Amino acid sequence: MSARETEKALRYITALDSARSEDRWVEVPELIRKVTKHAPHRKCLIQTANAECLIVAHISNKRSSTSLSTESGHQSSNLSDLIPLLLSVIEEAEGLPQDVFQAQACLGWVHWTLSEPGLADLRLPKNFDDGMMSKLSEGEQSLSRWTEVCVVKGCYLKGTSQYLVNGRHHALQTFKAVLPWLTALSQQSLSSPQFLQWSERLLAKAAVLANEEASASDCTASQESAEIALKAFRLWSSHPLVKQKDLLSATQVVGPVEPASQLSTWMSYYNLLSAIVQQGLNYVPPAEGRTRAQLANEIRRVEAICESVLLSEVRFPRANSRSSQVESWVEQVIRNWEVLCGPNWRDEDFGEGGQNAVGKNVLDILYRAATKTYHSHLILRRLFHVHSALAEFELAVRALDSYIEIVLSAKDRAEKSAETGELENDETLLQTVSEGIILLCCFGSYREAEKAKSLIEILDKYIRKYVSLDSDVSDDDEGPPKQERHSHDLDQVAPRVIAMAYRAIGIGLANWSRWTLMNESRDDIRAEAIENLERSVAPKWGEQHNLSTLYALALIYAEGRDLDGAITHAKTALATIASYSAGTSLVLDHARLSHERDLVPLWHLLALLLSAKQEFDIAGRSCEAAFEQFPVAAIASGHSERHSTRHMQQNNEKKQHDSIDSRKDFISNLRGREKERILETRMTQLALIEVLDGPEAALNHSDQLISLFAALFENMDLEVVNGKKVKYEHLVPPKSSAGTVKSLRGSIFGRKKGSRIRERRGDPGSDFGNSSIVPIKEITDDAEGPMIQVTDEDRGISSQHPPTIGRLGTAQRHSSHKLHKRRGSIVDPVRSPSQESKIRVKDGLDSDAASTDVMPLKQPLRRNSEGDPSIEEIGIAVSDTPSSTPSPTVPKPSAKQLPPPVTHNMKHIREPQPASHPKQPPEQDVRLPANYRFESPTRAITAFPVVHAQNHALSILVKVWLLIAGLYRRASLFEDSREACEEAAKQASRFEALVASQESSARAFLERVWGVGKSSEGLWGDVFAERGALSQAQGLPHDALELYEEAITHYPDHPKATVGLANLLLDIWEEKIPAEPPQPSLEADLSNISLGDAPRHTSSFQPTMSTKSSTTTGPTERKQQKKPDDGSMFTKDSPESLNRLAARDRAYFLLSALTKLGSSWDDSEAWFALARAYEAGGQIQKSKDVLWWCVELEDRRPIRHWWNLGTGGYVL
Repeated sequence: MSARETEKALRYITALDSARSEDRWVEVPELIRKVTKHAPHRKCLIQTANAECLIVAHISNKRSSTSLSTESGHQSSNLSDLIPLLLSVIEEAEGLPQDVFQAQACLGWVHWTLSEPGLADLRLPKNFDDGMMSKLSEGEQSLSRWTEVCVVKGCYLKGTSQYLVNGRHHALQTFKAVLPWLTALSQQSLSSPQFLQWSERLLAKAAVLANEEASASDCTASQESAEIALKAFRLWSSHPLVKQKDLLSATQVVGPVEPASQLSTWMSYYNLLSAIVQQGLNYVPPAEGRTRAQLANEIRRVEAICESVLLSEVRFPRANSRSSQVESWVEQVIRNWEVLCGPNWRDEDFGEGGQNAVGKNVLDILYRAATKTYHSHLILRRLFHVHSALAEFELAVRALDSYIEIVLSAKDRAEKSAETGELENDETLLQTVSEGIILLCCFGSYREAEKAKSLIEILDKYIRKYVSLDSDVSDDDEGPPKQERHSHDLDQVAPRVIAMAYRAIGIGLANWSRWTLMNESRDDIRAEAIENLERSVAPKWGEQHNLSTLYALALIYAEGRDLDGAITHAKTALATIASYSAGTSLVLDHARLSHERDLVPLWHLLALLLSAKQEFDIAGRSCEAAFEQFPVAAIASGHSERHSTRHMQQNNEKKQHDSIDSRKDFISNLRGREKERILETRMTQLALIEVLDGPEAALNHSDQLISLFAALFENMDLEVVNGKKVKYEHLVPPKSSAGTVKSLRGSIFGRKKGSRIRERRGDPGSDFGNSSIVPIKEITDDAEGPMIQVTDEDRGISSQHPPTIGRLGTAQRHSSHKLHKRRGSIVDPVRSPSQESKIRVKDGLDSDAASTDVMPLKQPLRRNSEGDPSIEEIGIAVSDTPSSTPSPTVPKPSAKQLPPPVTHNMKHIREPQPASHPKQPPEQDVRLPANYRFESPTRAITAFPVVHAQNHALSILVKVWLLIAGLYRRASLFEDSREACEEAAKQASRFEALVASQESSARAFLERVWGVGKSSEGLWGDVFAERGALSQAQGLPHDALELYEEAITHYPDHPKATVGLANLLLDIWEEKIPAEPPQPSLEADLSNISLGDAPRHTSSFQPTMSTKSSTTTGPTERKQQKKPDDGSMFTKDSPESLNRLAARDRAYFLLSALTKLGSSWDDSEAWFALARAYEAGGQIQKSKDVLWWCVELEDRRPIRHWWNLGTGGYVL
């Protein structure tokens, strides 16, 4: 037929095709006339073009005209007349296949315009697949431009009609068939306005329907539909009309449904990506590369476009209404943020900025959304959540304050008048305020504890609306909460939220009991806290096995010295975790892994409780149980022989899982609080070893503590003042042949000197000599990873004392030493644990562990020449406060002594490897399951800034070095203790430099950072206090005075420094030491000078009474001593007497203020020193009362303070 057409006819046909494609409908009638004149045989083409002109005119009139309905009905009847004409030309099928196809598309368009989707589906071609395309292009080089328009228009009309008539499935099949053809089209086709209009609508409809199908189908169908939707959305988002953001320039469409708006399509696209993120649907990346990075980039790009379109279309609401569209959008953003910043995603998945950049972007979205809302409760609440997760706690508290003020004001207005706007749900209010209280108690200090106390009043007010307080504890039914008489019209609150509110009240009150300055009200506050926590675990709320509540209950009972109640709750929590783990499959379950991670603080708390009952052996096993969930490489060098042997048998089965890469991945997922609690548990193990075997044995294991810190914080990029990076290689000391105190001392400080441990006994086979030396086997070369192995090569010497850490065999109990305090404190008999008590991981602890029979230890203490306990045995592990300064007449302990006999377990001809050798000492593998506990009020993990994480790590490192310094001091290794203090001072200087880099002000140095246990001045106080204790142990009381003064200058309420200073001031009052340092005599006896003696101050001060220190005076001798007479040497008004009075009065005021603080209300050393001050002032009855209080405190005192469980307080 084309041969019959003249050149002019072909030109007019091409012009007609182009005019329709380019939306120039004004030219179409004239072109139809010319085609009719020059090609009258193209009847199908001519009738189709005429019908299309009428349809366009009908649509234009319907859109712009305000004519009467009768005129609209007349136009509709005109369109109906087109149907027979088009049917006749289609049935005749005269013309090219493309002309017939265009007529079918036009007929379907007529039915669609007349709102007849069923007939439109029937008249349009059945398929739009590749077969139809091949049939249309038969005999032709390519499809005409208008035919391409008819393809996309017909597919859109048919698919949408099928959706309206038969549902999504058939429509998706139609759309799916044409998507490959659309993808392969050239840019020339995309330049046609009509093609752009219909293709945009086709892609938008296909994507939206596929997204709906993915949300409503099963797993397999959802994956397939999600892939179709992703493909369609990407094609739609790259469409020229979408990029131009101009969907109204082309001809409008009239039909049974309106085309989707651009905003709704973008929102559907975002909903699809959100479903992929939240539900874990299969994601097909647009290009090769990292899948998660491309998903994060795509969702962020779509998120930005959605926000821009939404904010441009939404208007500011009225004061009494809410912008529901904006708030729904905000909730969707928050749900995605909780997943992207949760435990399953990492910084590497996002590229530059990591998860912190995602959180900052969400924060910007919230603030921009606030400009389109009026006092939105939701946005303020979410600002509190996001600021908290970004560790911007000050801004989070401000957002919480704004939220509470607006919500409570609205509720108060609603109670006074009937005219109200949108009110916040009481359940949401209770939950948000509870989250705020827990956040303040977890990361804050005194000011935050006071703030939490004020929020408790809000919870108490609203919780009374729903719960009858007289039935909270008495009723054990599991029914719903009882409502008050007039609360039938109030919102119902879920039992879970009621339990959470009670838990927040209990934690807030317990935390306030730590900080309150009113000692007389502390017990009442604690009792109220226990009452609320007990309500939280009532069966009717369904939270009786909540680990956070049980942990808080156990800790607050422990602080109140109710050890049996604390052990009961700790055992319940451990049994809950064990039963949960046993009943859960081994599939990746973050809730199960979170419960397993909670074992560390729970076992640590149980160990402290058992140590308070003098059950040191079981306490050591509790610490071991905390590490049993760790990989073998993490615990092989830190546990007892029995424990190591058991795990070494499992080592071959787990070697393939303990690779270096997986270990680093695991450590990178640990949060700072988790690392701190792991280290605190290890410190408690060292304290238990010190009690049982002495400080020397604990020093043998202190290198493991340093290595553990280096492994946990190996990714901390610390900077010193001069800008050089600090690496932790120096923290991992290489092991020597024997692993003695000598080798440890030489390796940590890089020196090779003789040991300064005094020879304890002359007999090489004595019990103490064996218990002090822990042989360590040399590292083998054929092991996959270096690991310390314990052997018994020298069983002939030390068979009764196998190497342990935190645990001793039952055969060793007879050789353990008693726990003593200095002579100035209350002496509490030490009890030995029963041999029959055992700990089971599954059940927590045997029920009779708390009431185990005890028997006194038999190993006698080493005594000096006068029968008093030697200074090394005083203050082990329990008391860090040094004893009173020894008198100059008593020989001071010297650090330069011969070492005890060393038991070697390697050949004497083999030397240890140098520090630079490639085969370095073993590193501990401390992998744990993924983190999933309280880090922020939402599922997102709190992302602390790098500087904050470095501050936290440095504060822990200072504490580690000071612990080691104390061990050296109590072992009389004074030089090593001094160098450990210097290491702590270096880390304190780095901490101070980091604080100064952020804010250089007195407030910044004095106040604690959120989530960090110490401030910069507090750390310096710790360092100077330990230096003072070291000087005091060396017999240099005036040097100790200066150091203690320096400590309280940095931190005025420092407990250890205040007690040490007060004891020295009372020694001045009692004339045990002079008020001023004695001047050295110029007439020295040169014949008595020894070059080997340590320099010491000589004194010509001779008081009337014995100058022996209270630590070197036996109880019988003390009773025989007379109380110093105030005027024994000086007149009442002499400067010396006034100095003594000033020292006594200052000691009293220091101690009186200290014991009122929350940090020292249970410090028995401070109370005992206060008793001395009362006695010195003649207040005997007060002194007796304080001494009885000391007895109560000492009776059930743990080996370390309860606050050493780690930062976070009562929050698990």
